[in-house]
Amino acid sequence: MDIRRAQAQDRAVVLALINAIDPDDYIPYCWDEWVADYENGIPLVAWFDGSLLGLAHVQFLSQRVAWLQALRVAPTARRLGVGTALTEACLRSAARARRHIARLLIDIDNRASLSLTAKAGFTQIAEWLRLEKSLVASPSAPLMRSPLPEHLPQLVKLARQHGLDLWHTDWQTYDLDIEALQVSLRKGSLQVLADKPTATMLDIVYDEDDQEYKTYNPVGDPGATLELLQAMEQAAYQQGLPRVAVLLAADSPFVPHLQQLGYEFARVQTADGKYIKDGVTIWEYDLTTLLAAETN
Repeated sequence: MDIRRAQAQDRAVVLALINAIDPDDYIPYCWDEWVADYENGIPLVAWFDGSLLGLAHVQFLSQRVAWLQALRVAPTARRLGVGTALTEACLRSAARARRHIARLLIDIDNRASLSLTAKAGFTQIAEWLRLEKSLVASPSAPLMRSPLPEHLPQLVKLARQHGLDLWHTDWQTYDLDIEALQVSLRKGSLQVLADKPTATMLDIVYDEDDQEYKTYNPVGDPGATLELLQAMEQAAYQQGLPRVAVLLAADSPFVPHLQQLGYEFARVQTADGKYIKDGVTIWEYDLTTLLAAETN
């Protein structure tokens, strides 16, 4: 098996494979950018005997953290070790780029990927469960807006006071620091209360597939945070969206507050027909050993 960096000439075969796996996959919207970007990430493809077996992407979130995503294996090549080989290649690539930690996200019901990731030596560092709420007309809510750049240090301090050290925006999990908040600020997804800009914060993203506003891990003063969630709900309702969703740890102090606002845990059916609480898991791999090997 030959695993190498993807090139522009791989495009047609890669897109054909992705379409065969999932015609609604997000990768076609990112692929050309990934291939052209030699500074912020590495797209990998696995070939054998002229056939594309799979692909993956390593993105550099910071000087410390690499994010592994878009692992796809051809249906005819599954259970042959392709996913394991691509994962190992991603980790080596991250170490060669002198990153210290590799992270990835897996849906809570994706048992095959969860098993593969655990066997690859990753450690689960977070599990965030999904609470959702159907929207109806509501009275006016507080105003929200993007914070000013000078507010970011106080917002980082606020998060750390509440024990939050991970920041998830869209589908990537950063270390929670000013650089991570700047990413959200540039995207326009970082929101605070207009009259209390350092009391709480949310990264609010529009999920096109699920037609909803979604946020992770509310942090801050509970009263202010609930006000900001109500502002998110109103914004979603005004956009004609059917619901909003919050993902947070099962033991988060915000769970009972959200339930009082009408949020309920979402459930998903597993392959064996059971229903479990829906959510995502975040996994981390310490690259210290690989980094040392690359250095030597």
